[in-house]
Amino acid sequence: MKKFLAIAFVLCFVMLTSYAHATLIGVQGGPRPDILINTSARVDYTESTDLFVFTGDDLKITYADTTKDYLSGTGFTTKFTLSGYVDAFGNWTGGITGYDMVEIVTEGTVTIKGVTYGFGTVLLAGEVKAFGWANFGTPSVPKFDFLIDKATLSGLLTTLSAPPDLPWSTAYDTGVISTGESGQIIDWSDDFSLTEMKGDKFPLVPEPGTLLLLGSGLLGLAGYSRFRLHRKKK
Repeated sequence: MKKFLAIAFVLCFVMLTSYAHATLIGVQGGPRPDILINTSARVDYTESTDLFVFTGDDLKITYADTTKDYLSGTGFTTKFTLSGYVDAFGNWTGGITGYDMVEIVTEGTVTIKGVTYGFGTVLLAGEVKAFGWANFGTPSVPKFDFLIDKATLSGLLTTLSAPPDLPWSTAYDTGVISTGESGQIIDWSDDFSLTEMKGDKFPLVPEPGTLLLLGSGLLGLAGYSRFRLHRKKK
C-alpha cells in the first residue's frame, strides 16, 4: 500500500511540475460554457522586453444548453487581452501589473442572459498560472495554451446565477487555447507577430468519464498492491 501511495505521489508531482515546461501543457476544449475568440486575434512578442501580448475580440458564449450570447458584433465589441513576460527559452516568467487576462466591453452594450451591460464592464479577469506553446507540422502552425488561476478570477461572468445556468465559475481554473495560421512560427529569439489567431476559453470542469477512469485506475492499483501484500504475508 505504501508503494502505491508513493507512486501516486510521484504521478501527482510530475503532473503539477509539468506546468513549468515551455511546451503545450495539454489544455483541452472543456465543457460549456465556451467563449470563442475571433479569427482576427493576434500575438505580439518583443524580445528586448520579453513582453508577450495576445489580443482579440470575444465573439460569443455558448452555454451548456447550446444557447448563445454574442459579445461582439455590429456596434458592440468585447475585447480580450492576455499579457505577460516570456524569456528567450519560451518560459513564462511573470504577469503584468494588474490582471494578466482581461475581457472587457469596449464599445456599445452587451446582453448576457437577458440583461444589458455597457462600456467598461469587465466580464472576466484573472492571473496566468501556467503557459505552454508549440510549433506543429510543416509548414508550422503555432499553438498556445494557458491556465488562469481560479483563485484570481473576477468579473461579471463569475457573479451571475448558480449552475447549470452560470456562465462562469470560480470553482475551476479557466483554460485558454489558441491556434495560428499555417506557415507562421514561434521564435523567442526575436520579435514576432502572429496574425489571424483564433481561440477559446472555458472552465476546466473534470468530465465524469475522466473522473471515473482515473478513479477506477487508482482503485485497481490499490487493489493490486493489497493483493501482493497479502501474498507476501502468506
